[in-house]
Amino acid sequence: MPELSTPELEKRMRPGAWSMAGFLGPNESLDAVLRLDAEAMTLLGVTHRRIADTLEQAIVSGIKAEEKVISFRASRRSAAQTEPAKKFNFLQNIFTRAKADHTAPMIEVRANPLEEESVRCGFPFEHLRYSGMRYPGYQECPWGCGDCPGSDLDFRIENERAGEVVEGPGLIVHLIREHQFFEGLESPYRVHPVKLVKLLELGPEFSS
Repeated sequence: MPELSTPELEKRMRPGAWSMAGFLGPNESLDAVLRLDAEAMTLLGVTHRRIADTLEQAIVSGIKAEEKVISFRASRRSAAQTEPAKKFNFLQNIFTRAKADHTAPMIEVRANPLEEESVRCGFPFEHLRYSGMRYPGYQECPWGCGDCPGSDLDFRIENERAGEVVEGPGLIVHLIREHQFFEGLESPYRVHPVKLVKLLELGPEFSS
């Protein structure tokens, strides 16, 4: 694939071209954005690949947790539809089920974490909460890289321990790893490197 010139890339990145919102603002310079973020990465002492790899791990873990939520809720609905209606009061129901299954009181009495609006990513990301939105289509990389994993979703990750929240498109993993691009300062989909490093609790890999 021939290398695209900067003007060609910028044309693709403007609002209304390859993205309605735009990878860049109407008049932003791609080179200026890349240079600014490269300086920030040097100060942070973290590589683009490390940020991308760790963010991808968190997203994949979050998606798997969401799939468990969907499966859990589907099984609950199925059980509710097939079980004959019984007019037990709350305590009678717990004690009756407890005879057959000693875990029943825990299931009935304690709030199940799978019922939360967002879900925890799981090991090694116990302190993160993930929620996402998947779309029937996908966002193309402006460099023309073809189908990129995660380009059909938007995500929200909260790090309770670090007090940081980041929202962004799934394509950002590819853009960071392959193109060192966090999107333009004027783009609504920009994910700032400083916020990502704080969210993912990444320490310096090298001295600036």
